[in-house]
Amino acid sequence: MIKLGYAETDITPKIPVQLVGFNRTDNTSRGVLKPLFAQVSIWESGNRHCLITIDSIGFKKKLADILRIKVNNILKIRLP
Repeated sequence: MIKLGYAETDITPKIPVQLVGFNRTDNTSRGVLKPLFAQVSIWESGNRHCLITIDSIGFKKKLADILRIKVNNILKIRLP
């Protein structure tokens, strides 16, 4: 038997934020073209697996490692 779970949440900032990757003096956001989301899928078939997606261009490895550890502590998933 396979167990599967999925969740999605809107992570679109409610206020202007500093942007990454723009070549202009003011790197502050000027509105929202499309909403941003974080999504998680967890499935279990003998072992437990988790896939997380985050709409973020500035999500660095250090922050991803922190997220991996926190998810592992909650779900008890073996880290690669």
